[in-house]
Amino acid sequence: MQANTKMKKIIYLFTLGVLLIHHSGYCQLNIIEMDNSEQGVNSLSISKDSSFILVGQKTHVELNTGSEIINLQGSYAIFDKHSHNIITYSNTDEYSSKLYVYEYNGKELNSFPINGRITGICNSTEQNILISAIIKKGDDDSGILLLLNISNGNQRSIFSPVIAELTSVHLLSNKNIALTGTGKNYIINQDGIIIKEIYAPSRSFGKTSLDNKLFLILQEYSDGSYIDIYGENGDFIEKIEFKHRHNPVNGTRRCNECISKYASFVDFDLSPDKKFLVAKDQEDKVYLLDINRKLIEIYNASGSWSFMTFIDNNRFIYLDLNDKKVKLIKIKST
Repeated sequence: MQANTKMKKIIYLFTLGVLLIHHSGYCQLNIIEMDNSEQGVNSLSISKDSSFILVGQKTHVELNTGSEIINLQGSYAIFDKHSHNIITYSNTDEYSSKLYVYEYNGKELNSFPINGRITGICNSTEQNILISAIIKKGDDDSGILLLLNISNGNQRSIFSPVIAELTSVHLLSNKNIALTGTGKNYIINQDGIIIKEIYAPSRSFGKTSLDNKLFLILQEYSDGSYIDIYGENGDFIEKIEFKHRHNPVNGTRRCNECISKYASFVDFDLSPDKKFLVAKDQEDKVYLLDINRKLIEIYNASGSWSFMTFIDNNRFIYLDLNDKKVKLIKIKST
């Protein structure tokens, strides 16, 4: 599997700025954990100049400024590219949350109670944050999309899908909003009008490409692993299918070609030119696929790799959960 590819790993923490800005005019990264696993780390965010790193954990948010580590309230966090603030949140009970606003130096500016259990947040316009949440509606759960103004605390609903759960919210480059959930996924406009409704057989998770032009949807319980890719206006682009295969059983070749239905991906990203896909499965193996979705490399991540994200066409970063450092993989083809 490794004949035509050489891999070089570089460990770094605060040299990210030169690496990212050189290759991308927009390099801020905000990633919320997709599968809500018990790994103890919920989110990773890197500031636009790549000098600050936020790591959301179960009990607090860790802000690393390069010279010191500051603990903030909340369990999840992002850098707000518009207000130049830090936004953190934690869920206080089954149907309520609290959101905090901090300066980059760790000074708390404000906090707001949120009516609903937050499942995702993202930057919207100046002073506004998009929030996907779950609320109680009668005897049932219901997904809802909120818009919060962090300058005055005003919050309003802009979309109420007919599903019980929203799992993530993303802002696309044309200002359309992408939502994943259980049973259905959506692309809507800023007024909450549905542009594309996408059926999902089960629970879905999503992320966008580095330029925010592609919406990538992962089905949680798909047989093997399936990732659907849509454009920012809802046009279907590609379905990526990867069939996991078992090793031989008891030294025989009997199961050498058996397909696993349980090794679904839990973390993934697509390179900006769409030539490479990197993904981690439930067995903590990390796969690198080429433009034809053929396997190039398998890594044993030992449960320590998370938030894998391409920063350009040939390099991706990940957070090492063992030491909480951001690390780089460079792909070199010969």
